[in-house]
Amino acid sequence: MPSSLRQTSLLLMVSAALVVLGCSPGGPKKKVCYPVKGELTVAGKPAEGAAVILQPKEADPADWSAGYPRATVEADGKFQVSTYGEKDGAPAGDYIILVSWVAPNPTDEEASGPDRLGGRYIDPAKSKLTATIEPRPNELPPIRLP
Repeated sequence: MPSSLRQTSLLLMVSAALVVLGCSPGGPKKKVCYPVKGELTVAGKPAEGAAVILQPKEADPADWSAGYPRATVEADGKFQVSTYGEKDGAPAGDYIILVSWVAPNPTDEEASGPDRLGGRYIDPAKSKLTATIEPRPNELPPIRLP
């Protein structure tokens, strides 16, 4: 399995585990979220279907039982972040922005294809994309990837 697919799979498994943890009684309380929207293009074109994940720079995974704030890029390149509910935004704080743009697998709809970005933006140790979410509506600067 290519390393980018392994990283994407690992990130998805961690997110799923966090969701399961969130279903247990007495879990962490929901954090206040603030609207977050942005735009993502690759080589000047909208990255429709790309996943954008905001991973807190300093966080205990137990505090993120619903998974990290995330979004899917629309056909026009724009996205709105969700944490607990659809497009509810993200808690205030500093984040590393992770991006994965998995190609569809033409032979198997259940399986994903390779990351069109070569895994360059899915590793939090390597991604240089960052965001600070303020306690107000937020519009991220456009993310323009080569």
